[in-house]
Amino acid sequence: MECCGKAAPRLRKLEQVTLSWLRQWMGLAQEFFGIIYDTASISSMHAIAAAREMADPEVRTRGNSGRLVMYTSEHAHSSIEKRRYHARHWAGQRAQNSCG
Repeated sequence: MECCGKAAPRLRKLEQVTLSWLRQWMGLAQEFFGIIYDTASISSMHAIAAAREMADPEVRTRGNSGRLVMYTSEHAHSSIEKRRYHARHWAGQRAQNSCG
């Protein structure tokens, strides 16, 4: 966000104020923060990556253990299947390409 803050400080402020309002309306603590994404695909990718990291913190260095399962339905956004594929393969690529 640093590049956007320098290039468009008013847009960054608008995002911060908007997210603050949402946080207050939802009754969340002051420490909560968020990001506004431009597409469902990007937000899905970040949500899946965050969930995978939370469930298996070593996945980036060790690679995909095969123990994680992601359940979806035909009602999920079309990007979910793509994100599931990429989340599975990114973990393995990072482990194979890591040094040491």
